[in-house]
Order: sequence, then C-alpha cells, then structure tokens
Amino acid sequence: LTFKYYSSLSDEIINYGESVEFSANMIVGNGLKTLKLSRETGKSGQPIAYGLGDAYPNPFNPVTSFEFTLAVDGMVEVAVYDINGRMVAELVNGYRSAGSYPVVWDANDLSSGVYMLKMATNEFVTMQKVMLIK
Repeated sequence: LTFKYYSSLSDEIINYGESVEFSANMIVGNGLKTLKLSRETGKSGQPIAYGLGDAYPNPFNPVTSFEFTLAVDGMVEVAVYDINGRMVAELVNGYRSAGSYPVVWDANDLSSGVYMLKMATNEFVTMQKVMLIK
C-alpha cells in the first residue's frame, strides 16, 4: 500500500514517501493505536501534510505539550473544548507559515476532566482527546 497526498491548493498529487506491505492477518493499528506515517518534505523543505501531534503527557497535570503542522501558509486556530463543547482555551489563532510549531498548554485553572484539542484551518480540521487529572 503506497500513500499519497492530494493538495487542493495546488491541484497536485504528491507521493507521501512511505508504503506498507501487508501479509495475511497482519494488524498495523486499531482505534486506540493508529498507524502513523512519517512526514516527507516537499521541494521547499516544508511538510506536505497537516497534522496535530499527540499530546504528551496524556493524562496530564496540569501541563501538556504537542505540536501542529501546516502544509501551507495560512490561518490556523488551535483551541481546547470541554465535554459540553464550550471553548475553554484558545492556544493559537492567527496566520502561520508552513511548518511545525510546538504548543504548551497549562490547564492549571481548569478542573479534572476530558478535554478536546481542536486544530482548524481552511483545508483541515482534527481533534484529539486529552485528560486532565489533578
């Protein structure tokens, strides 16, 4: 299986640079532990895919960190939501160049519970569950 990335901005199909060979009954991931591909860079040296890295540590008390990756320059918002869908923290909101950015979230003012990290651009949206344990 060979992976490719389609960029709607440039209307190009780009080889992701990674493939996986499968054999009978082979398990490469599940809903909790997914298959992760390494990122290959394009001609400019910038990442060719969007992504929200795993928060570490998770569960955490009270600080966790992660990185997000932009395939192209543009607006990005990274925010934290509680289980009722209310935004409790806005970590990033603005224009960024293509690349990877570290984020540190200090949730000292929040109570224990499950929260969702959300990364959104015009081209990509993803969420990740994190757990604050005090």
